[in-house]
Amino acid sequence: MSTTSPIIFYDIAMKAPLEKNCCSPNPWKTRLALNFKNLPYSTSWVPLPDIGKVRSNLNVPACRKFADGTDFFTLPIIEDRTTGSLVGDSFDIAVYLQNTYPDSGAGDLFPPQKLEFVLPEGPALLVPLTECRESGFPEYAKFNVNVDAAFTAHVQLGVQGLPFDPATAEISRAEFVRRAGFTSWDDFALVGEAREKTKESFRNTLGGLAELFSRDTSGPFLLGTRASYADLIVGGWLRMMSVTLPESEWEELRSWHGGLFGQLYDALQITQYANTPDKEEQTRPRNFSMPLSGSSGDRVSGLDHPLQKPIDATRVAESGITAESKVHNVNHITFQLESRIDSQRSKPSFNELI
Repeated sequence: MSTTSPIIFYDIAMKAPLEKNCCSPNPWKTRLALNFKNLPYSTSWVPLPDIGKVRSNLNVPACRKFADGTDFFTLPIIEDRTTGSLVGDSFDIAVYLQNTYPDSGAGDLFPPQKLEFVLPEGPALLVPLTECRESGFPEYAKFNVNVDAAFTAHVQLGVQGLPFDPATAEISRAEFVRRAGFTSWDDFALVGEAREKTKESFRNTLGGLAELFSRDTSGPFLLGTRASYADLIVGGWLRMMSVTLPESEWEELRSWHGGLFGQLYDALQITQYANTPDKEEQTRPRNFSMPLSGSSGDRVSGLDHPLQKPIDATRVAESGITAESKVHNVNHITFQLESRIDSQRSKPSFNELI
């Protein structure tokens, strides 16, 4: 099946430039899945305080609740006008894309594989996690829950680095404080010995994931050179950490466990460049590329996806791969998949809170 009109993808607006600062992990999973499937889509940026109103206007119910029973409104949502479908949870969206467009793009988002990652005991969780609902992909559903828990248990390391839109920053911070049960934004600060202990806990927790990624060393993904939704789940969280952590700590995370997570991040990373008449040729890196964002920042088109076929990690590392962008407006801002696989490169729970 093919789409007759672009899918509308609802993502959370951060401060400008959006292509640099959008970092909400669950919407990022969906963006990667849409690109994996090579499906045309546009992004509708939603201010954080307006998420509940947008979901209500679209008649998309909350996909989870707070402990007191009140609805917990979050993104992503996709609106597929080809089928008349609205889906409002990142995992459900991936399942929908696979079931509706099974042969599109790179093919199967959910190839069979064992995903034995059990979250060790750790910090208490502060807001509701994704429930492991029934699906046709139970291994992936459980993996999604456990990866979410692993990262959200340590995401306080980066909360104060969230790049809120200045227009809504005050109300957004107040909402984070309310959801976490804190009294002020300063309560999120994690410094000194407490921060070092949290980093060590995070590193140890990711050790279980590193064991999974070490099973196949032919490429950066769990299945070597073949990406799957499991890689995108982890990639969504790495995206958030890359934006919110202090730079030195992000470089630390990249280097943990032999640099596995730095390699995965590089294989999935989408970077931007301004595609202007005088800079177009000079600024286009030699790797996969895809226009994702319009110049206005209001609606963003995703035309080419980066994972149309399994990536040969060795070939990418040795020679680089190019793919021409489909650029329909010189003012488009284009995101690009970096395929650097060089392992020597040096450079409280909040799940779906953003």
